[in-house]
Amino acid sequence: MECQYDLSVVLIARNEEKNIASCIQSVLNATSGLTAEILLVDSASQDRTVEIARGLGIAVLSIPPNADPNAALGRAIGVRNSSGRYIQFLDSDMTVDPAWLPTALSYLAAAGPSVAAVAGEIRQNRTANPYREYRRRNLARMTRTGEPGELKSLYGAFMIRADVLHEVGSFDPRLKAHEEGELSDRIRAAGYRIVLLPHLACLHHVTSQEGLLRTLRRELCEYVTAGQFFRLSLRNGSSLFRLWQFKYCLMGAVLAVFGVVAFVIAVTLSLLWLELLWLLALVLVGYALLIREERRLTYVLYYLAVYLSSWLFFLRGFLQPPREHRSTGGV
Repeated sequence: MECQYDLSVVLIARNEEKNIASCIQSVLNATSGLTAEILLVDSASQDRTVEIARGLGIAVLSIPPNADPNAALGRAIGVRNSSGRYIQFLDSDMTVDPAWLPTALSYLAAAGPSVAAVAGEIRQNRTANPYREYRRRNLARMTRTGEPGELKSLYGAFMIRADVLHEVGSFDPRLKAHEEGELSDRIRAAGYRIVLLPHLACLHHVTSQEGLLRTLRRELCEYVTAGQFFRLSLRNGSSLFRLWQFKYCLMGAVLAVFGVVAFVIAVTLSLLWLELLWLLALVLVGYALLIREERRLTYVLYYLAVYLSSWLFFLRGFLQPPREHRSTGGV
């Protein structure tokens, strides 16, 4: 494919009227002086997201009405319709740092063909949501560095060479989460490197105020996709790294199975000490969480619920191959 631009910026959005203007404006400022195009892929927004984007002069693509919208499908549509030599991906609740795009472009141009993609620090604001707080801490830990170094998995905002995407394949639209990690596995399996740069890439402005039960349901559904993702990682030679990534899920499985076995033995053989041992293990895990979560008891209860049940959803996903997506087109 002939490249008409040095850079394509692909944004994905769904009902982001509160954030889309600041996101687009930050990209417009950052691409000033660059030969770039900006594409917004909208997932059936019911608010003014599309209207605002078009008012700012941005090309808008839509996920087909017969498709199940997800981030991977949105990004795949953006890739299919992009014409840049490099592609920067952003979520519409992010604002890009003014220096990031030229920094990433310069590094990729100088690094040579062995480097497929670069990422930078993603800073996320604090919220009163335990899942979002975990993501914030994880992003801070995984995307902050003092010098350029190897990165095993991409997250949310990154820049990649378009020719590599066309070689290894775009985002897998069957995955409703973890699509960046699955793509990273294929990139590294093809012999390319992913580099984390010591630069701020973007700010992630999270405004979600959903309750604990809704958050729990959503996170457990993501564990189904995590199981599918792990199944795919087996063929890409990254299963050990991904297994470590889901270590808390495995810990929860051990804890839950131990609890069931201890209860059965306690009832049938009157060995109550096994059940007491399980309760002690549960208390110790809860105490460790209490320290990690800065003594927020609701967060501790939330994570205990996740750990004790997530492995069932993970196993379900592992045993259930991802369904083929009906469409990857875009209009």
